Amino acid sequence: MADVPEEVGDMSVLRLLSLLFRLVAIGLVVASPWLPPTKMASHARSVVFVVDRSASIGQGGLEVANEYLARAWRRPHDGARLGVVAFDGRAELVAPVGTAGPPVVREGPQPSSSDLAAGIRLAIASLPTEGHRTIVLLTDARPTRGDPGLEVRRAAAAGIRVDVVPIEG
Repeated sequence: MADVPEEVGDMSVLRLLSLLFRLVAIGLVVASPWLPPTKMASHARSVVFVVDRSASIGQGGLEVANEYLARAWRRPHDGARLGVVAFDGRAELVAPVGTAGPPVVREGPQPSSSDLAAGIRLAIASLPTEGHRTIVLLTDARPTRGDPGLEVRRAAAAGIRVDVVPIEG
């Protein structure tokens, strides 16, 4: 039988395999920015309450909303992480998702206007990107600026559930 040379040119078979492996590794590194990211499914639950603090709900409505928040934190919520956004003429993150205790929402700096759309946008931004996500609106639904319908549709398109608890002023 004829002997099969172990070397091709000046390179051994082992060197060819090593070179091939390195080229594949470099190719993966170069292609990685274009590969889709992998996400692991999450069963975590996150809820952000969006509280209207405009003058239209008044002090009584604000007290009702604060009591609702206190009950939500006291009630067992199966490990859901809770947060709060408050809005009047502008939205403010009052309690980030995962806050241990219920915050107290107070009157804001712009009570004569109501930007519910900004509150929903901030709630969407404050939620994690994965898991079961819910926004609960505590409002009289009388915005004076913004398009809350558009923001609710954006939330729904992102897989975020939006619930409404009417607060009378």
